[in-house]
Amino acid sequence: MTVRVAYVGNEANAAGYRLAGARPYVPAPGAVAAAVEQACAESDVVILSAACAQRLPAGRVESLVSQVSPLLFLVPDAPLEDIRARLRRELGLEP
Repeated sequence: MTVRVAYVGNEANAAGYRLAGARPYVPAPGAVAAAVEQACAESDVVILSAACAQRLPAGRVESLVSQVSPLLFLVPDAPLEDIRARLRRELGLEP
């Protein structure tokens, strides 16, 4: 049995979830509800970022979490760091 996993959130974090085997959904600012509905319809497990959860109508997250299927997890958004600054720091070019 294959478990279909989806991630709904920002593009940077979606890339990591894609590498882990999840299907990413990166909604435009006004299309979060539609992306969540599509992910729920097509997946057994949905991982929803906190930022996207905040953009859903009141009560919708509670409704989704209380459902048996799909299983829904809320995850905090990883801080997005300037990759250029991080690389320069890790290469020892900046303190």
